[in-house]
Amino acid sequence: MAGPLNVFCASGGGSKGAFEGGVLQALCEAGIELDGFVGVSTGSIQAGFMSQAAPGIERQCEQLEKLRDLWFGLDGDSAIYTKPAFGIFGTLVRVALGKPSIYTFAPFQKLLERSITSPPRRAVRIGIVELQSSRYVACSPKTTTELSGAILASCSIPAFFPPVAPDFVDGGVRNIAPLATAFKLAAQMTAEHGEWDRINLYVALASPRAVAADPRAWTSQSVAQVALRSLEILEGENYEWDINGALEMNSIVEFFANHPMYERPAVLKGKVRADIRLFEPDSLPYSALEFDPAKIRAFWEAGYQKARVVLARGADGILARAL
Repeated sequence: MAGPLNVFCASGGGSKGAFEGGVLQALCEAGIELDGFVGVSTGSIQAGFMSQAAPGIERQCEQLEKLRDLWFGLDGDSAIYTKPAFGIFGTLVRVALGKPSIYTFAPFQKLLERSITSPPRRAVRIGIVELQSSRYVACSPKTTTELSGAILASCSIPAFFPPVAPDFVDGGVRNIAPLATAFKLAAQMTAEHGEWDRINLYVALASPRAVAADPRAWTSQSVAQVALRSLEILEGENYEWDINGALEMNSIVEFFANHPMYERPAVLKGKVRADIRLFEPDSLPYSALEFDPAKIRAFWEAGYQKARVVLARGADGILARAL
């Protein structure tokens, strides 16, 4: 195939996914047409929503406007989930009654039903985890219903939101930055359509890899705050594993491509190398379950500005080694 293969990969991070929307805006303005999308948790919103775009950069930019309307139309937490009545007492009641989650996300489900109006028109993979088997599954939805269902499952943060029948939860539980899935999608598209001039992975993280210190006294915080802080720490650790693992695999595949006298090991058959551009926030301005309209708009703008800087670096913006 002539030209590059461009794949967008979006991490988890709850409401902080607005940053990823800003990255997409910069990619659209730069005229970068995206052939495939991969996402987990909040990243599945960006990936799934943008996969509805018909071919062509114009259609992609039109779809982005709809994604921005979705994010900017959120007017608070209640637009996504419902908290128990009576605060902590209501939470304790739900726990005592054996409910599967602290919150319910019927509002988010309705939002998806209104917003996902067509099946995917571009390649897409949505990461979910099966509770029973513990498997990470990269879904490839084909219909409108399958697409909205996969996004709902991928966004189901355990304990906060209920599993989606039969037992699907947030893909970020096992794969917070799904680069491995993005590489597999690129390899599959290469096998189906032929070689590309190059493969570009545009990776958007909803949180910084480096987790900043928190000045709060943690002996006095609620169980939800402790859980969210723990998730932030786990995200940072998993980001490093996912990104560095992808870079190391790039190096290995490149070695065998440049040294054809060596037989490529069977485990590397079908593997591809990609140029990786990473877009990550400089700070973490709010928590994953905080849907404050002003903060969401500001973080979208932060993603847009960061992506412009990275893209302006050209080849210097490509990750070439483990960090």
